[in-house]
Amino acid sequence: MIKKHRKSSVIGALLSLLLFSQCPLGSKETCVVLSKNLTVMAFEFGKFKDGHSPSDHTKGAIEFEPLKKPVANTVGYSYGYRILVKSPEALVRVLNSSSLIPRDPPKGRGQLVKIDQGAIYYDWPIDGFSNGKYLVKVWINDLPLPPLRYEIDFR
Repeated sequence: MIKKHRKSSVIGALLSLLLFSQCPLGSKETCVVLSKNLTVMAFEFGKFKDGHSPSDHTKGAIEFEPLKKPVANTVGYSYGYRILVKSPEALVRVLNSSSLIPRDPPKGRGQLVKIDQGAIYYDWPIDGFSNGKYLVKVWINDLPLPPLRYEIDFR
C-alpha cells in the first residue's frame, strides 16, 4: 500500500514538473499549459489605438495596452484581448464566446488565427454596452482558457 502511494506521488510530482517547466518562475497564476506544444503565458484585457488594432492595423503594428481598472469607452480606441503564447505552431484555432452558458462548444469550431510574434489578438467595439461586468471565454485548439473578466464604467 505504501509503495503504491509513493509511486503515485512521484508520478504526480514529475507530471507537475513537466507541465510547469514551460512557465517562467513566478508566473504560475497566469501561465496555463494547454498541451505539450501550446503554453499560454498571459491572457489580458486591454485597448488598441485606432489603426493599430487586430481588425484594422493600417497605421502600422498592433498596439495593445493592458487595462486592470474599469473601462470608460475612449474615442480612438477599440477593446479586446491579447494572449501571449509559446508554441512552435504558426496557426491555432480560436473560438470566442461572451455567453454565460457553462458548456463547451462542439470540437473543431473557431477561426484559424496566426500567432503574431508570440501573441494572439482580438478586438471588438464596446459602443452600446451598458455599465457592468462582462466575461469572454476563449478556446484554443478546443482547449479552454480561464474566463477573462472586465468591467465597463462610462461615467
